Parts: sequence; C-alpha cells; structure tokens
Amino acid sequence: MEVKSVNKYAYSVGRIKALETKLLDRDKVDRLVEADSIDAVLRLLSETEYGDMIAEIKSAEEFEDILYRELERKYSVVRKFYPDPALVDLFTLKYDFHNLKVLIKSKFSDKEEIGLLIHIGFIADVVSKLMKEDISEIPKKLPEAYARAVERTLDQFNTSKDPQIIDSGLDVEMFDLMYKFSSQSNFLLGLLKMYIDLANIKTLIRSKKLGKSQKFLEYALLENGGLPKDILLKTYDKSLDTMVSELCKSEYGKIIAEGIEHYEKEGSLILFEKLFDDLIMGHVKKAKYVAFGLEPLAGYILAKESEIKLIRMV
Repeated sequence: MEVKSVNKYAYSVGRIKALETKLLDRDKVDRLVEADSIDAVLRLLSETEYGDMIAEIKSAEEFEDILYRELERKYSVVRKFYPDPALVDLFTLKYDFHNLKVLIKSKFSDKEEIGLLIHIGFIADVVSKLMKEDISEIPKKLPEAYARAVERTLDQFNTSKDPQIIDSGLDVEMFDLMYKFSSQSNFLLGLLKMYIDLANIKTLIRSKKLGKSQKFLEYALLENGGLPKDILLKTYDKSLDTMVSELCKSEYGKIIAEGIEHYEKEGSLILFEKLFDDLIMGHVKKAKYVAFGLEPLAGYILAKESEIKLIRMV
C-alpha cells in the first residue's frame, strides 16, 4: 500500500474512532431498555449526541423520523472523509431498494406511500417524484442498475402475479449488486454471505409456513451464501420440523434452533434476526484492530445501525 494511501486510511480510521466514542455505552443502553415511557427515553437520549435532534421533536410521532435523520447524517459525514465513498454506498443500498419496493407496491395498491420512504441513499427524492408516474415510465428515470432491477422484477411479477415477487425479486437484484461491490474484499464477502444466509433461512421458513411453491423458492432464494442454494432447496419438500433439523446441522445451528422455537411460539422471527445480528457484530469485532481498510468503517456503520434499531425497539 502506498504511503499516500496509508495516510488517507490513517486519517479516516482516526475519524471513525472518534465517532465510535459517541456510540451509546452499555450503561446508557441498559437505562434505555429499562425506561418505562417514551418521555423517559427522550430524556435519556437528550444527554447523548441525539440531543440536538431530540430538542426539535414536537410530538412522539416524530421520533422515528429523527432516528433516520441521525443515521442519514452519519452516512453523510463518513462519506465525506472516507477514501473510498463507494464502499460507504454499499451499506446504503438496502435503503434504495426499500424505496424501490415502496414505489412498485404503491403502483399496484393505488396508494402513494411517500411517508414510507427512507431518505438515506441516492434515490429517495427521485422515487418521491416517480410516485405520480405511470409504472412503465419508472425504469426510464432511474439510474441504470436500479432500472434493470425494477425491469427484471416486474417481468417476474407479470409472469407469476404473486405480490411477494416484488420483495423477493428486488432482494435478489440488491444482493447481486452487493456481491459485485464486495468481490474485491474477503472481509466484505464474508459479511455478505452471512446476510445472504440470514435472508435465505427466513425465506425458507416463511415460504414453508405460507405453502409457497418450489418454483417460487427457486427464484426467491439468493445465490452466493455460505449455505448452498441447492442444499436449501432439497430440504423444502420435507416437513418443517425435518427442515429445521437439517438446517440446525449448519454453522448457524444454535441460532436457528432458538430463533425457530421463538417463531413457532410467537409467529415472529425477531429473535432469530437479533441472534444473527449478534453473530454478524461478532464477525465485525474480530476485525476491530485492523489498522487500515474498510473493517473499521464496517464496524462503525453496523454498530450505529444496531444502536438505532435498538432505540427504535425500546
């Protein structure tokens, strides 16, 4: 690595370390979890870097918007000083694809769900304007990669007429794009494989519960995960218990066992997702002491997103 490049990374890692000091510590998190009202949560957050934004809240309904604005602000800050802004953009792709889902679904429900858009990433403003356009015009007014994703997803939807294809199809396109972004980094590929495995296991379980066809699953399951797609497909014609038993033989066995037990009792995969998030953060923390490169960036961004997710849940 050239000296100039090292200096660039040294500066950016220093900035990231400074931002990390402003993340909520364990004591603050525990107090938030124990808070018995939204007012108590807001009082605690007013003592943190969220304070300036909290002061602007006129009603509890604005709380969610404040959290997204804080995340948007952090992405903007990091993008300005990081030597490879495209790597920062990798982490915002999920927000762009969320907005594409909102846009496409609004066309089939005849509702303009502008309030569901998340203003992180690149296309929220474009999507807002496209809410009033005919669906055939949408691909023409999006950046090429997004236009291609929408066209392919709409082709699948027009063939199947299954509304779930919109979510699944755009997920397939998003993860394919992420894989191309990540191909030069073993660390990013390892991280992405875990996210793909998480998405595939969720798709497998939900599809089984909903009685979706094998053909739907062949389309909806993602490539490039640690758990081979063909192996996942082979488990699908078995009973749910047998399928889960097969999945528990994987490296995610403990997480799957606990997460699915909770899902069968509560009908929610929230515990499974939390356990997987913990596993991913553990993977990121292993790279915490890498001096240069994208590991410190990934660690900070994922920690910030995890923090905001936790605040949203209290």
